Amino acid sequence: MGFVNVARGLRAIGYVEPDPLPAGPVALVTHSGSVFSALLRTRRGFGFSLAVSSGQELVTTAADYAAVRAAARRDQGARPGPGGDQGRARAARGAGGRAGRGRAGGAAQRGRVTGRPGAGLGSLRALAAADGAWEALVGAYGLHRVRDLAELADTLELFAAGRRAAPGTGIATVHDSGLERAHAADLAAELSVPFADLAPATHTRLAAVLDPGLDPANPLDVWGTGRDTEPLFAECLSALADDPAVAAVALAVDLVPEFDGDESYPAAVLAAAAGTAKPVAVLAGLPSAVDQAAARPAARAAGVPVLEGTRTGLLALRHLLDHAGRPRTSARPPNPHGPTRRTALPTSGPELFGLLREYGIPAVRSRAAASAGRRPRGG
Repeated sequence: MGFVNVARGLRAIGYVEPDPLPAGPVALVTHSGSVFSALLRTRRGFGFSLAVSSGQELVTTAADYAAVRAAARRDQGARPGPGGDQGRARAARGAGGRAGRGRAGGAAQRGRVTGRPGAGLGSLRALAAADGAWEALVGAYGLHRVRDLAELADTLELFAAGRRAAPGTGIATVHDSGLERAHAADLAAELSVPFADLAPATHTRLAAVLDPGLDPANPLDVWGTGRDTEPLFAECLSALADDPAVAAVALAVDLVPEFDGDESYPAAVLAAAAGTAKPVAVLAGLPSAVDQAAARPAARAAGVPVLEGTRTGLLALRHLLDHAGRPRTSARPPNPHGPTRRTALPTSGPELFGLLREYGIPAVRSRAAASAGRRPRGG
């Protein structure tokens, strides 16, 4: 379909897309023209530096396009190449065609584009091995794999906000519904998203502002009489953000349109975000009910992500927690000129591990041993 280089103001596409595209840290490389258009037209809190629909890559490959701070990929058989890990440091990727029908469908699409019988066979062979290659790349460079576009959008918005998760033990959420609080707790347990254990001082601070009968716990249900909504929610969010065990905080409300003009929720989350360096987000429960007028000017414009779904939002937060312990700089292949050209693959263990290192994939040190009972010199 073409590409848009937002940073340089260059557009090379053959049909109408938003102009200008919102600028931001996301580099999007996708085979699918439909996914390309969907992500460019989404009303979310992230923008692009580069957006590419690379198709069959007959001339330029996805690896050639890979770039910048946060990279999003939706692949139908792309193969990682020597230059394909340039955007790996903070990347969110949606894998396409991982199993039976998905692989066959991806290959059929690429064969259909060429219009030649059997043209998809090469793609099918690539797809059959592609997931193992991507798993190796993900493991080597700390990428984050997502399962669908909704999870991709939430993860991109959370990462693009720029706040790194603190070295805590889990998340904390503030709710205005006991039922949604219980639902979030159950879902987080299913998805292996940890809630932080709060310090006694945090329990005391929360108990001082909550209505009688509400438990100062995490996740936290704040709604009682409905009095002083804005200062109450702001203080609860701030108290949780100040807890050393909390890595990220979310205001878990549906963010529906308020017909009486009440802006307490956006105001509370913005106040909490201004008082901490930790990630602070809105975790909405129902995407179709999110008030875009409240989400965009009130929250997203101030750098507060609005995650549009409990499941996908929790998964995005899990990706952020997983990323917290990783180094800020990405690994680079030790050979600045890339892998050595070879006429045949190496056969010995040490040479094979060396080949992995040439591609920038960490591998253990190894030595050849003449027998099982004798330790090799220098081993």
